[in-house]
Amino acid sequence: MNAFQAIAIFTCLMLTTLQQAYAKSTPLNIVVDIPFVASLVEEMVGTEDSIVSLINENNSPHSFSLRPRSVRSLQGADLIITVAESLSPNITQALSNITDARVLNLAGAPGMLHLPSRNQHDHNASIEELEKASQRALANEPELAYTRIDPHLWLNPLNVGVMVQAIRDELSSLDPSRAQMFEQTAETMRDNLRQFDERQKNLWSNATDRNFVSLHDATYYFEYQYQLISKGSLFADTHTPAGVQQLKALKSIIKTDSVRCVVTDANTPQAWVNTLTEGLDVSSVSIDILGLYPEDANYITTLNHLADSFAKCLRLSTE
Repeated sequence: MNAFQAIAIFTCLMLTTLQQAYAKSTPLNIVVDIPFVASLVEEMVGTEDSIVSLINENNSPHSFSLRPRSVRSLQGADLIITVAESLSPNITQALSNITDARVLNLAGAPGMLHLPSRNQHDHNASIEELEKASQRALANEPELAYTRIDPHLWLNPLNVGVMVQAIRDELSSLDPSRAQMFEQTAETMRDNLRQFDERQKNLWSNATDRNFVSLHDATYYFEYQYQLISKGSLFADTHTPAGVQQLKALKSIIKTDSVRCVVTDANTPQAWVNTLTEGLDVSSVSIDILGLYPEDANYITTLNHLADSFAKCLRLSTE
């Protein structure tokens, strides 16, 4: 037996020992709000634990209503993980009625970047102007701190890295026997996110056209990280019906600002897209920010899909 074979056998024995130790842990029941967060947890814990995502392709986080089955899942959870209170107000309300719930609100994790919420009239305002307006509002209503932020925090890879750390710490507290595994996996995930961020910074440094409009104003964190420019949107939630005047106003922005990219999602009616793009040299692309598709999507594939969709819509060469 040579030295390499001995090291290989020793490594296999160590991994087997660790896996056996982890297998003896009591499986955890973890409930999350959106599939993207579920993918973070699944990457960290493997297949031994139960992970339930409350949101699916049939509902929006913003308008999601809990059914009895969802309430039972929350009541039986060892850990409940939510992105932000303002992302799913009905889930936030339900949690206030569950005693002794162990809840990790990722928006409150140290180091998390918070961008202020914006409405249809805020797209030409700077980050600084929006932050000042948000601070003025909070001076009068400080209890609304996490309802004044844009809740789509996971669309910035640096924020996802912060989420990974927060989830690692919470899981390690729940199951110290697997703390080493959680730490190692979390570090690998953060490396993947750093590499993704570096690739995107290099890619978008060559962009000449960064202007777009969207139906659902959900990509602020991605825009901020890579200096894209949203010229306008219809709503914060595409489950809200659009009026003719609102569509005309957004189409006017497309014409005036020479916008060539319209960003939609799976819930966007095709009639809206047709109205906005008819007669114009405009591309449209549908994005999946929740991590719903495909079924085996994880945090990196979802971010890659988002980045590739923007690059395609803005006709940016990825070669």
